[in-house]
Amino acid sequence: MIEITEDKNAARIGLIALRDSFHCTLEDIKTYEVKAIKKENTIIGSVFYKGPEVHVAILNKYRRKWISKRIIREILCPLFIQYGYAVTMGFEKDRDFLERIGFKEQFKINDVIHYRIMP
Repeated sequence: MIEITEDKNAARIGLIALRDSFHCTLEDIKTYEVKAIKKENTIIGSVFYKGPEVHVAILNKYRRKWISKRIIREILCPLFIQYGYAVTMGFEKDRDFLERIGFKEQFKINDVIHYRIMP
């Protein structure tokens, strides 16, 4: 079972998961609220929140194996309740997944595509 939870190691694991796409440091993410994504009590990734902005980072060995509609709702519902929408960014390789779960492309700057989703 997958759960989203508080964990002191969430930021560290999230940075490891992000290094394939983004070159982030602890300094870059210090303004984000970070929660762990756990599977059977093992952190498999992290969720980064900042206002209506959300980013999910999953460790390579767990990619394409963890997501469910329940988890997507658990990640996005607090943003829908507070802001009425959620935003994220991704690359061309992320497009199919983000559009499949309901995000719509808003604009593109260089290689980074900005997305928005509403309930």
